[in-house]
Amino acid sequence: MLYSHHIVGDASSIVRFIKAWCAAAKFGSDDELLSSSDSLPLYDRFVVSDPSGLLNHLWNQLKSFKIETRPLEFPLNNVRSTFILQKRDIQKLRDFAQAKKPHVTHLSSFTITTAYVWSGLARSMAESDEEVAADEPKYFAFAMDGRSRTDLPVPAAYFGNCVGMGLVESTHAELRGGDRFLAAVELIGDEIANKMNKKEAKVAKGGGKDGEEAPGRDGGKVEGGGGGGGA
Repeated sequence: MLYSHHIVGDASSIVRFIKAWCAAAKFGSDDELLSSSDSLPLYDRFVVSDPSGLLNHLWNQLKSFKIETRPLEFPLNNVRSTFILQKRDIQKLRDFAQAKKPHVTHLSSFTITTAYVWSGLARSMAESDEEVAADEPKYFAFAMDGRSRTDLPVPAAYFGNCVGMGLVESTHAELRGGDRFLAAVELIGDEIANKMNKKEAKVAKGGGKDGEEAPGRDGGKVEGGGGGGGA
């Protein structure tokens, strides 16, 4: 079993590590990996622009940060279930969104799936007779890879955390209405499209970089044996 922690690296870093590990297991050595400079991880932290001195600011904050251990409380009236969206299901939803919202340009599997889940959660609250004000704001946030979306691009092989955040806002009424899925698709799709087209020169000023991690981390196809052991 392989475990990773975000303090080590973001999803892009971990996926590249898994691909390298599988390649070494497939070919029986790391010769091919070492022969390509693009495949080797980059640990140079100075490739990330920090004109505002955010790193020192964060370290100073951590010095006074106190970690308090609190007992975990779990709700007893919840039900856990697993739902699977097949590729054909996502394509049907994409075709529907394209027909109804032709101006939305970013209709990735991530956009379609998260919009479906977000709007579905709001509807489930209504179906369960949970009292929620119609104008209560609802937010959806997601992590975003920022390596290639700055004025000073960070190399794809950078091993560490290089993420920003996408955030959209709606209301409970909009997400439970008849066009709930389409409303969510438009909000999430437009947010991702705007972030993809936006460049940030002073990346540290906002505490991160713009990009798209969840849909853009390039999990791709991992071939070869997984090797043994874990970390």
